Amino acid sequence: MIMKTMNKIYSLSLVICLLFCTSCEKEMITYSGDSAVYFPIVSQTMGTIDFSFAEYHSDTLSVVYHFDIKTLGEVKEYDRTVAFEAVENDTLPARAGVDYEVLTPRPVIPKGEVSTSVSVRFFRTRELLEQSKVIEFRLSENEDFDLRIPLYYDVSYTSLIFVLSEKIYKPWWWRSYGKDRFGRWTKTKGNLICDKLNIPRADWNDMSGKVDEAFLTFACIWMYDYLEKEKKAGRPVYDEPLKEGEESPLMEMGPMANPQ
Repeated sequence: MIMKTMNKIYSLSLVICLLFCTSCEKEMITYSGDSAVYFPIVSQTMGTIDFSFAEYHSDTLSVVYHFDIKTLGEVKEYDRTVAFEAVENDTLPARAGVDYEVLTPRPVIPKGEVSTSVSVRFFRTRELLEQSKVIEFRLSENEDFDLRIPLYYDVSYTSLIFVLSEKIYKPWWWRSYGKDRFGRWTKTKGNLICDKLNIPRADWNDMSGKVDEAFLTFACIWMYDYLEKEKKAGRPVYDEPLKEGEESPLMEMGPMANPQ
C-alpha cells in the first residue's frame, strides 16, 4: 500500500516537473551558434542607462563607470577579443575626449572565462546643466564572436546607450518647506546646500534619509551663517540672475534662516 502511494507521488511529481520545464523553455532566449557576445544589463534598462552628475558632489569632475560584456556558447581555452566601438548620437552627441573616454578600447574575454568588464570615464561639463549628451556602445562580429542573439521584448543585446546629464529639479517639497527657509529656488543654490552639508542628492530630492523638516530648518540657518561669513571675508557667494542678461545677485536665504 505504501509503495503504491509512493509510486503515485513520484509519477505526479515527474509530470509537474515536465510541465514546468516545458513552460520555462518557452520563455528562454535560445542560442544555436558557436560563440556570441552581448550586454547582460539591457534586460533591466531596456538598453538605455541614464547617468546624471546631479547625484555627485560638485567637486566630482569625472566618474569611471563599469559594465560587463558576456558570452554565449562554449568556453575557450584562449583569449578572445571583442569588437566594440563608441557611436556618437546624431542629435545630442557626446564627444570623445570631452564628454567621455573609453578606458577599455579592446575588451578581451580571458581564456576559460565567459565575461569581461569595460570601463568608461564620463566627464562633467557645464553643458550638461542645460543639455543631455548621448553615447552608444555597440558590439560587432569578428573572428571570435558573432551576434546571433534574438531580440527579447524588442531590445537589442548588442547596443548600450548612455544618456549623460546633470539636470537638477526643484524638489517637490520646496513650496511647503523650502521657500521660507531657503528663499528663491535655483540650481546653483540647491547644489551649494547639498555640497556644504554633505546631503546625498537622492535624499535631498525625495526628502528622505536625514532630510526632514527639522534638518531643513538647521540647514537654512547654517547656510545663512555661511553666506554671511563669506561676505565678510570678501568672498561673496552669488546666485543665478533673475533674468537672462542681468547681473548675478548675492545668494540669500529665506526669512526662517534669520528670524531676528
